[in-house]
Amino acid sequence: METIEKVANDYAEMWEEEGIIYQVYKPELNVNLAVAKLLVAERLRIAKGKSRPMFVDISNLVSIDQEAREYFSEEEATQLITAGAIYTATPIAKLAGNFFIDVNQPLINVKLFTDKPAAIEWLQGYK
Repeated sequence: METIEKVANDYAEMWEEEGIIYQVYKPELNVNLAVAKLLVAERLRIAKGKSRPMFVDISNLVSIDQEAREYFSEEEATQLITAGAIYTATPIAKLAGNFFIDVNQPLINVKLFTDKPAAIEWLQGYK
């Protein structure tokens, strides 16, 4: 059985499992540009140079500033991501996720989900 390497910092936990990178935001997270850059650096370390789909649970997101949203939609932040599923169970994070997709228009295919199994199933097509 494959050993799953987990990375945890003050902002999120991340791991790769069965060809998908998972990122789960920690409680009461406020994302600014510095946090966004750290999260991307950690994800790239987990990816180990291989493109994969990504599942991001933003349920604990409190806020994300404009610079961070813009950064997450750019080439530097989307490298090695084949597609992104944004999952949330909260109305505020859902609003932030939809705003990011509609306004910042990321360079990769990104979709918002309120159903975790549906998000993971959607990502299977991007492995």
